[in-house]
Amino acid sequence: MPRVPAERLGKDIDGEIARLRQQIDAALNQEDAMLKRLEQLQQQIDSYDQQADAALQRNDEATARYLIQQMQRQQQLATMLQAELDQHRRATSEFIERVNMLEALVSDARRQQASAPAGEAKTEAEHTPGAVLSNLLREARERVESTVGNMLTPAQNAEPGQSISIATEAKESEETRQPQPPDSQVEADLAKRRARLSKPD
Repeated sequence: MPRVPAERLGKDIDGEIARLRQQIDAALNQEDAMLKRLEQLQQQIDSYDQQADAALQRNDEATARYLIQQMQRQQQLATMLQAELDQHRRATSEFIERVNMLEALVSDARRQQASAPAGEAKTEAEHTPGAVLSNLLREARERVESTVGNMLTPAQNAEPGQSISIATEAKESEETRQPQPPDSQVEADLAKRRARLSKPD
């Protein structure tokens, strides 16, 4: 890990790291919201599944077909959301590692400053690239903006103190990308249900 003189850390390095930690908290909150939405989707899938069986048992095939279609839509949404969640987790993990590195650099620089004899820190500062920490800090900012930040909706990127409903925003975004299961999949599911429900217990 490169060493950076304390003189080169910048006047507001603690504030910069604190802001990055806030971004991490926002990313973790987003992950919790995505997990909650996945649970809601699975509950809806199970409900449609049970209702479809009940409709077939009372010979209401039209309703059963509609419920199967809705169930398959929710299944496709859950698959898409799970993929986004996996990507989000990877990006957040990488970002946390970068922020931890920054904190370690700051701690190391301050420890060196406290233990170095007078004049030594100045000599070292003259030969150490002052851009090292700045580059790492900029990379961390770019990482959160390009990976974590772009996963948040405009409302989720609001200033602290503004009311944000992440689960609601995620649910609203789903309405614009509702998948349409092929009729063949619906009919295949319907046929399997008929065969299963027609078997004697």
